[in-house]
Amino acid sequence: MNRGEWDTWKEAYKTWFYNHGQSRAAKPLVSVTAWNVIKVQKKDEIQKVIEEEHGAKPGDREMIAKHQWAVNKEEIKEAERLAEEWRKTKPPAKVQAN
Repeated sequence: MNRGEWDTWKEAYKTWFYNHGQSRAAKPLVSVTAWNVIKVQKKDEIQKVIEEEHGAKPGDREMIAKHQWAVNKEEIKEAERLAEEWRKTKPPAKVQAN
């Protein structure tokens, strides 16, 4: 393949990728879930509760297993409401920075 043929093929591929790459809908950068909201708002409190009640330290397997029990149902419902609100609009700037 000589240089002219190469340039022709290259241009054809560039055109194809340009035409077909724009058709997909853009995905949000971060999906906001209730647990994401809880992590942002109550991270320190949750760690303190788990360390005091269960003796688990950050990064331990025990910490991960006990994480869900440190949050009550009302907090989860509030977090779900906030997550829905953040999906419709943007999360606060402080949260985005993290």
